[in-house]
Amino acid sequence: MKLIKFSTVIVITLFGAYYSLNYIKDNVLLENETATKYSSGEAIDYQITFENMILNDEDYWIFEMKFDTHTLELEDLVFIEDIEVYFSDKLISNKHTILQKNGTGHHISYSLKIRKEDIDVQETDIASITIKFDFENEEAKEFLWNLNNYDWYLEE
Repeated sequence: MKLIKFSTVIVITLFGAYYSLNYIKDNVLLENETATKYSSGEAIDYQITFENMILNDEDYWIFEMKFDTHTLELEDLVFIEDIEVYFSDKLISNKHTILQKNGTGHHISYSLKIRKEDIDVQETDIASITIKFDFENEEAKEFLWNLNNYDWYLEE
């Protein structure tokens, strides 16, 4: 009888530890997912990070965009003209600047920076930011950050 009670206590303790560790792990992953979004297309893997959610910049909206593939030369496929940025469903055209292009061949990354003063929308009125990619021979991809869920950009 003591062996059954002892075994039950061990099982319950192990299950509780497993559940607690997974709960913590899942919440950390969910927290990181708010800033970084991933998707795979027909030939391209996308990783887009909204840097302001990690460290807010007073002057710019900053996005890090990474594109990976093992089948195509990305220089022939990924063009900044095929990237659209929307603030609360309003297209922000010719308002973004590529800071830096890194990589060649199968792995390319860009830093995209949008000057806040160039946007005629008040920062606190922006409900969402959407980035759309429409590259040739690739299914269009869309990444959305719903800012109504966060108060990070109001904090100083």
